[in-house]
Amino acid sequence: MKPSQCLTLAAILLLSSGISQAEPVTLDAEPVRVSMFKNGLAMVTSQTEVPSAGEYQIAAPQARYGSLWLSWEPGVSLTGILAAQRTQSEDQIAETPWEVLVANPETLASIKLENSDEWIEGTLVASAIPEGSDGRRNIFRDDDNHDKAALFKTAKGTLVIAPYLIEAVRFGEGDIKTVVARQIKRHMLTFNASEGEGEGNHLKSSYLAWGLAWSPSYAIHLTGDNSAHLSCKAVIVNDLMDLENVDVELVAGFPNLQHAAAPTAMGPWTLRRLLESLQSDDFDLSNALSNQSSGGYGGRSSGGMFGDSDDEDYPNVDNPITGENTEDLYFYQVGEMTLAKGERGYYPLVSANVPARDIYTWDVDGLGDDSDHYSQGPEGESQSVWHSLELTNTTDQPWTTAAGMTIKDGRVLGQDVLHYTPPGGTSLLRITQAVSINAGRNEYEVDRERDATSFYGRAYDKVTVEGTLSITNYKAEAVTIKVNKLVTGEVVSAEGGPEVVKLAGGLQRVNPRSKLTWETEVPPGREQAVKIVYRYSFYTR
Repeated sequence: MKPSQCLTLAAILLLSSGISQAEPVTLDAEPVRVSMFKNGLAMVTSQTEVPSAGEYQIAAPQARYGSLWLSWEPGVSLTGILAAQRTQSEDQIAETPWEVLVANPETLASIKLENSDEWIEGTLVASAIPEGSDGRRNIFRDDDNHDKAALFKTAKGTLVIAPYLIEAVRFGEGDIKTVVARQIKRHMLTFNASEGEGEGNHLKSSYLAWGLAWSPSYAIHLTGDNSAHLSCKAVIVNDLMDLENVDVELVAGFPNLQHAAAPTAMGPWTLRRLLESLQSDDFDLSNALSNQSSGGYGGRSSGGMFGDSDDEDYPNVDNPITGENTEDLYFYQVGEMTLAKGERGYYPLVSANVPARDIYTWDVDGLGDDSDHYSQGPEGESQSVWHSLELTNTTDQPWTTAAGMTIKDGRVLGQDVLHYTPPGGTSLLRITQAVSINAGRNEYEVDRERDATSFYGRAYDKVTVEGTLSITNYKAEAVTIKVNKLVTGEVVSAEGGPEVVKLAGGLQRVNPRSKLTWETEVPPGREQAVKIVYRYSFYTR
C-alpha cells in the first residue's frame, strides 16, 4: 500500500471516531444584473441575503484580475473576508463500481479486482469519500483515485485495497443505493457577519467574468424609393451561469479591459501562476476584432442599385429596446432575462425604416509601394467594382459593428460587415461585386526629365505619368459610382473635378501621396462609357 493510501486510511479512521469541525453556513449568491460585451466578458452583479450574525460562505466568483468588489448594506457589517479551497459533501449519482460500493456500506457484496477472475465476497467497512466536480474546470480532482484506500471485510480477514482496482461489484437480491456523497472541492469566500447600524442586510459582489457574450447582426430589406427596413437582433450566448429574471444590458463600444485574461488574486492560483498571467502578452484583448473597429465609424466603402420592392416579410420589433450613452460606450437595455447556462437567446434590438442610397464603388489598385517602386501590372486589367448600399442612421441609437445581410423580395443578395454608425452618420454596406460594370485603368509615361533634382545627395529623374480610368455600364439603367484612386507623387491635373486629399502617411518618402475621389453617373451602354484622364509626376532613381 502506498504511503498516500496509509494517510488517507488514517483520515478515514479519524472521521469515523467522530472528530469534526463546524462549517460556515453556505449562502447562495444570485445574479441580479449583467452588462455583457461582445468578446465573451460580462460585468456581473450578484446579491446575497445575510440572515443574521454568524460565519458564512459563498462560492467565490470566477472573476478576472482587479475586478472583484464586495459591498454590503448598512444593516450588516462584514469582517474577516477570506478566500480558500473548501471541501463540501454533495449527493451525486455513482459513476464507478467503487462508488456504488461506497453507497451501500455494510451490504454483502462480491467484488472482482482488475486482472483477476476471482470474486471476493464481503462488506465494505471503511472507505475514502469519493471526490467530485463542482461543474467548473476542476483543477483538484484525481480522476483515477490512486491515492484512496478502502477496507473490505471478508471471511478470511480484512482487505486493504485501492478503489481504482475494483473492476466490478455484484450484489444479492434487493434494492441497492446508487447515490453517493462525493467530496466537492470548491473555492469559497468566507466572512463573519454582525449586525450593522442601518437598514438592509444584502451582500453584493461585482466582477468581470468570462462566459457571456452577445452577437449582433442586421437584416436590411430593400423597400424601394431610396429606403430600406433595417432590423437588428442580438443572440446571447450563456456559458457562465443560470440567469433568472436578471437585469441585462448589452454594451457596444471599444472597452479597454487590459487585465481581463488574468485571474483574480482571490482565486485558487499559486502566486507564481498569478504573476505569470499578469506578465504574459496573451491577455492583451483584441477588442478591435471582437467589438467596434477603432478606425472611424464610416468603415470601408462599397457599392449598389435596386428598384422598388413589395417585400414586407421582414422582422418588426413591437417594442424596440432602448439604450443610453455612458462616456464612449452605448448600453442597450434588454431588461429582465431568464436564460439557463448552456442556452442561447434571441432578442430583437432595432427595427426602423432608414434612407438607403444605391452606389457602386471602385477602389483603383495602387501602382506604387512604400519604397516608391512602380508596377502597373497587366495592361488593361479589369478591376473589381462593388455594389453597395449607403445607409443613413436616422434612429436615436448607434449601430454597432456586425454582419449585415441585404435582402430583396425574400432573396439574399449579399452579406458583409456594417460598421459602427452613430445617429446621423452614414455607412456603406457591400452587397456583391458588380459584374455588369466593367472598369479598367491604364497609365503611360509621357515625359521624363533626367537628373531633375537631388535628394540626400542622390540624383532623381522626374517622370510624368498620364492615366485613364474607363468605366462601362452594361446594366439597363444609369448608376452612380464612387472611384477612389491613390497617387504617389504630385497631382498635375485630373478631369471630373475629383476631391484631392494629401495623405500624411510616409512623410519621409521623396514623393507625397494623395487620394483622389470622383463620384460620377455612368449611363448604360458600351457607347456611353466614361473615361477619366489624370496626370501626376513623381521622382525616381
